[in-house]
Amino acid sequence: MNNIGTKIIFQALIWLLLMQPYPLNAVQPYWYQPYFNKLDLARYTNHCSLIDTAQKIRGNALIAYYRSTHKKANLDKAICVIKNKLQEFEPWLKALEQDALITIKEKYHMSNNIWHKCLHEMERVKNGYKQGLLHDHPDTIHDPNVAADILEILTTLLTSNGINPKSLTIKMVSDQNQINENPNTIALVQSFITPITKQNPSIDSTYIPASIEIFPHINNHSSVEKISFYAHEIEHLIQQHSLTILILEEYLNHYYGVTPEVFEQTAEYHQLSQIHEAQAEIFSAAKNPKIAYCMTALRKKYHYPNHLYQEHFYHLSTINMLWKVNAWLEFFHNNGLVKKRNELFAKIKDYGNSLKALFIKS
Repeated sequence: MNNIGTKIIFQALIWLLLMQPYPLNAVQPYWYQPYFNKLDLARYTNHCSLIDTAQKIRGNALIAYYRSTHKKANLDKAICVIKNKLQEFEPWLKALEQDALITIKEKYHMSNNIWHKCLHEMERVKNGYKQGLLHDHPDTIHDPNVAADILEILTTLLTSNGINPKSLTIKMVSDQNQINENPNTIALVQSFITPITKQNPSIDSTYIPASIEIFPHINNHSSVEKISFYAHEIEHLIQQHSLTILILEEYLNHYYGVTPEVFEQTAEYHQLSQIHEAQAEIFSAAKNPKIAYCMTALRKKYHYPNHLYQEHFYHLSTINMLWKVNAWLEFFHNNGLVKKRNELFAKIKDYGNSLKALFIKS
């Protein structure tokens, strides 16, 4: 597609985006969204800038819509609507994850018995690991080579998400071979499980400490981008994506002879990985307006190679826009209540002064 054709189509998509009816349906896929991933990646940042501009206009339109249809005292209803829209993303992406898992089951003709055993194993092990993330663990370290600002951001994000920072290892990657092999990796979460063997037919749910590994490339990024990368990895930890993959790989290898190396080259694995990467950013953004701002700023500049493109940015920017609309509605709502409260107090004061004057006069 030539540049002129791309520009015409994209401008048309933006106008269609702007013309969506209000109130907004947060995650319903519109017919034009597949075009987002077909556009020239060399112009990714230009496309995201256009989407971002459109979202700002939509946000202003939503504020005007809710303020014109809800009185100040009833803006709490509009605020509730916005927060419900933010909650729509989780069940949508969870359903996509379940569909991807079923596709893997069908690809390898996993029996219902083994499949349900695998799902039960996932739930059991994840519950054990969730408990492990709440408590100090003696086998963890916080690498002194991790910069103080990085450690502070990480511990703050972990604590705010209900994870004990001392339940896992935080380290700076220093192995040059590992750094060279991962030139685009900024941070990653590693989880560990006991493998299935003949002597041990099930996976032990006793928590093995996870680790967050930081690569030196992080120093090339701004604080906003650092927050985004860390929030992304911590959400992987919260959702226990690594455990899903590791346990699934154990079952495929043990019962069907499919090695992790072979499985990880399949389109089905890639699809599940894409969903997990989208969850890591969208779930964290939907929970916190600051994270939403940081994630949107990051993805406006950078796509996630082979995983997340314009459509993902569209969802992140929608979440960011909804948080901003929420903040404005709360501002108008609270100011309205404060004004009414002050007016009421003034009337009470005037009434009290009138009674006082009447009493003195009498």
